Amino acid sequence: MNATCGRIPARTMKQPARLVVAALLMVWLSTWSGSIYAAPCTSQNSGNWNSCITWSGLLCLLSCGGIIGGTPNSSSDVTISNGDVVTVNVANAAANTVTIAGGSSISSLVFSLSNALTVSNDVTINAPTASVLKVIDVVDGTLTVNGNVTLTGGTSATRDALLRVNAGQIIINGGLTINQNGTTPVSDSSTASITNASGRITVNGAAGVTNNDTVSVEPTLAQRSPTIM
Repeated sequence: MNATCGRIPARTMKQPARLVVAALLMVWLSTWSGSIYAAPCTSQNSGNWNSCITWSGLLCLLSCGGIIGGTPNSSSDVTISNGDVVTVNVANAAANTVTIAGGSSISSLVFSLSNALTVSNDVTINAPTASVLKVIDVVDGTLTVNGNVTLTGGTSATRDALLRVNAGQIIINGGLTINQNGTTPVSDSSTASITNASGRITVNGAAGVTNNDTVSVEPTLAQRSPTIM
């Protein structure tokens, strides 16, 4: 379901140009192919996960881990830039790592419908530097993380790092760490939140949950420090 923009049709290029493009692709393959070397894939504006124009990089494809199309795959180190909102709009999205960048603007990764994302390694939500959210909102979808998840809140309760699920599920096969921030930490600046009785956050790793801030479970709004949810 990857997009295909960013490619140059071979029939429109002269022979020297084709040779240059082929050489570049060979260099890229020798550097980034396989799971040993993860390709960076950084959002350049808000948009859908499977849209080529959402992601930055040479020819819209070299930085995104694939020759066909220009969207993240299982070898991609994905960063959602400060100020961008990216929507997981496919059923089987994949990445090597996912990072929500810090900064003074809202940044989020949002799941539409019951779509799913599998992350081979770690997920990180960095601290906001103004009164904004940095959030992964799974809603009704499924996020599977085979590494660790780390949330770091801002220096006030209005600067939130948030992992949120409604009726979907988040499966963490490593550990979940919820950090406060600042020299005088403020509670509720970093939160894992379940907003529907059918929503689930499951932590399977031996590290369990390191809860230095808040886990919010609605509709009762009970706050607790769980080891496994």
